Amino acid sequence: MGGNIGLPILAQDPLPDGGVYVLELSSYQIDLTRSLDCDVAVLLNITPDHLDRYDDFDAYVASKVRLLDMQAGHYLQVISRETQPTFEEYEIRWSQDHDRVIGVGVDEIADQSRWPALQGPHNAENAAAATAACRLLGLTEEQVEEGLRTYPGLPHRMERVREKDGVLFVNDSKATNPTATAPALAAFPAIRWILGGQAKTDNLDECAPHFGHVRSAYTIGEAGELFARLLAPHMPVTNCETLENALDHAARDSQAGDTVLLSPACASFDQFKDFEQRGDRFKDLVGRYDRKHFRADQGEGRAAGPEQLRPLRHIGGRPLVLGDRQGPAAADRDADRHRPDRRRRRVARRRRALFRRLRPLFRTSLFLPPDRLDRRRRPGDDCHLDDAARAGQALLPRGAAFFFVMLIFVPILGPEVNGATRWIDIGIGQLQPSEFLKPFFVVAMAWLLSLREQDKSLPIFPLSAVLVGAVAVLLMKQPDFGSTIIFASVWIAMLALAGVSLRVLGILAAAAVVGVVLAYFFYPVATTRIDGFLFGEGDNFQVENAMRTLTAGGLFGMGPGAGTRKFGLPEPHTDYIFSVIGEEFGLIACLAIAILYLTIVARVLIKLLDEDNSFALLAAAGLVIQFGLQALINMMVNVQLAPSKGMTLPFISYGGSSMLALSIGMGLLLAFTRRNPYLTRSPYVVKWSGESVTA
Repeated sequence: MGGNIGLPILAQDPLPDGGVYVLELSSYQIDLTRSLDCDVAVLLNITPDHLDRYDDFDAYVASKVRLLDMQAGHYLQVISRETQPTFEEYEIRWSQDHDRVIGVGVDEIADQSRWPALQGPHNAENAAAATAACRLLGLTEEQVEEGLRTYPGLPHRMERVREKDGVLFVNDSKATNPTATAPALAAFPAIRWILGGQAKTDNLDECAPHFGHVRSAYTIGEAGELFARLLAPHMPVTNCETLENALDHAARDSQAGDTVLLSPACASFDQFKDFEQRGDRFKDLVGRYDRKHFRADQGEGRAAGPEQLRPLRHIGGRPLVLGDRQGPAAADRDADRHRPDRRRRRVARRRRALFRRLRPLFRTSLFLPPDRLDRRRRPGDDCHLDDAARAGQALLPRGAAFFFVMLIFVPILGPEVNGATRWIDIGIGQLQPSEFLKPFFVVAMAWLLSLREQDKSLPIFPLSAVLVGAVAVLLMKQPDFGSTIIFASVWIAMLALAGVSLRVLGILAAAAVVGVVLAYFFYPVATTRIDGFLFGEGDNFQVENAMRTLTAGGLFGMGPGAGTRKFGLPEPHTDYIFSVIGEEFGLIACLAIAILYLTIVARVLIKLLDEDNSFALLAAAGLVIQFGLQALINMMVNVQLAPSKGMTLPFISYGGSSMLALSIGMGLLLAFTRRNPYLTRSPYVVKWSGESVTA
């Protein structure tokens, strides 16, 4: 079996003589077929769908009927009598050749109770058509009955996921329009209905006859507000915005005998890659359901729900800003659900957490006193390093060496998340050594390159290349291709500032190109990312959805907390926060942020033009280049100018290791660039005012 169910038929093993290939075909696939001559063709009910592809409903019907028109010779046709226009098609064809055309309907199925996975009137029709086809192929009544009784059902089509405390959870994610949802509503007597997504129609008329089966509804996605308005006169309805939040509400409201039904009546593309990802997410959440507590834990690479976005909600003591999950309706519900004192305590906790993460910035900015940065070596002092270099050297054993060793142990001790091993569990949380290594690497490399001023014979450049190569190998084993690019690019920039010849830089540039080519052919992560970016192959849902989210708000945005596309992003609070800003605050805010980053980088580099201390120059330049490059890569990913990298936006993305490491790096940058102009002035120098002196 194969076709539109997700299994390519040509990829299946060849059948022996007498075997039967069963194809489930969409109109898209029928359009691409010119010579499919089926022994038995089954045409079920046709309802308005995919009208964005076809000129009108008649064109859609004509596409479906081509399945019958392609048959030649000894054909057999099974056609539904239940709905127009298939009934008309049946009448026409039956009148022409009633020996080869069979009409089927739900009235032929008297009892579905013995078929657990085939409930509802639509499955009665499916069973009638399947029974007719099997009879035409020569199967016995006993074989047909056994098949219907033991049939497990298709994934995402009225799929029974779990029964807990008398509550049945059903995944009907494949119902992407109201017509497909209606049979699911008819199949169960007491439903907690989760619906919504990217609407194909502006009504739920096909579902209306079965509203009496629905005890309460929970809307999600772009169509959430529309469907909430449509359903409010008929049943209790809550606009939950995300699948996680909707399932939380539905599970808490349910009682024994209820069915929690995900039957969205919408496409999934506003929040998920496809209906399969939506259904898999539902099943994953239901699998962790506990009657006393429902927790929508977020895994790496998944669309974030309300709990994961919560850290973005509180800045300056107000439950508002980037990444806020709530529209006005959801905010009102939270206000009812949480007492004001609890909200104040939560805001206070978030504020304290923010200060804790920024504390390293202020402490490291004081680590190198400004007088040490401008002090020159005294005549007769035979030490090789000035005081600034000594202070920087003190960072090496405590910083660079420590995190380099931790980087070695990451593949051994770290947990694997989505195929990557980048973190080490330290009991109170997880730590990402590569993030902390970045600022210490820059300072260590600046100290190493500055030694060349004291002794030109030292093999500084080869030694630095070995260190960078070791870091790159450890990062690519994780794999972390994005951080590898950051480390290598910063190193090359620091070499240029250290006075390496253009010939050496040209060789390094050529080596970098060769390295990317080799990575493409021998490094699977690079192959996947490059193919997806250049040729559109593979899974590009993340970057494409990020671009749609960024531009959804137009020039001035939809307003704080009003965005909905952000819920379909895999990491909206970290990797794709720039897209969330675009949706809620507009492209003008994105431009302002880009200009702010550029201003910081330019301001530091301009200030370093007067720096004559090579160590301070290299360290400060390396730190600001690393900062600017990380921001640039993140923004390029969000606007589809670079493949997905898993890199945060400095000081805007929420995160633990990243925020702390950036605070340390920017603190060191402040220390290296801070100046006291009075230290360079001599108290014995008197400037002539231009007036003559008289005795």
